[in-house]
Amino acid sequence: MEHIGKTTEYIKKLEKENEELKIKLKKYANPDRYKKFYEKNREKLLKRNSEYHKRLPKEKKQEYAKRAYQRKKEKLKRENKKNKEI
Repeated sequence: MEHIGKTTEYIKKLEKENEELKIKLKKYANPDRYKKFYEKNREKLLKRNSEYHKRLPKEKKQEYAKRAYQRKKEKLKRENKKNKEI
């Protein structure tokens, strides 16, 4: 009987800890907050991003484009395979 009591206490402790972590996670993973920030600072972010891309060496741009193309190709293969299975 003591073992059951200890496990229920442990479960309650874990549930409480889980709730606390969910509350903390909401603080950091709040999409509304990021959406509002982006809406307010959209022009600044776009300008900063374009300046970054201007400074990148040509080789890096080619590397990024190649990687994006490969990932897109893999994604299409997976989707086609999934569609064939259905």
